[in-house]
Amino acid sequence: MKSALFKVFGLGSWLITALASINVGLMPFGYDVFASNFLTVSYPNLNAPLHYVVGVAGLICLVMFIQTIAGHCGSSSCSSCSDNNK
Repeated sequence: MKSALFKVFGLGSWLITALASINVGLMPFGYDVFASNFLTVSYPNLNAPLHYVVGVAGLICLVMFIQTIAGHCGSSSCSSCSDNNK
């Protein structure tokens, strides 16, 4: 990645996307954090923005994935990018 800000966005996106994936994976077992009483009763106005944040994090992760596959991530620690820089 080109700057520390992109790295922070990338790491934050990975964390949010991982937590959302865990939530989706636990739904068949009856656990849904987004539909829990904690969010729907305690913080009713937080549900929609939380979905937006998860969606944006997923989009950032998808863009990072595509950039890495294309060899344009710009990271010196990335093996595919460092091979392209030689």
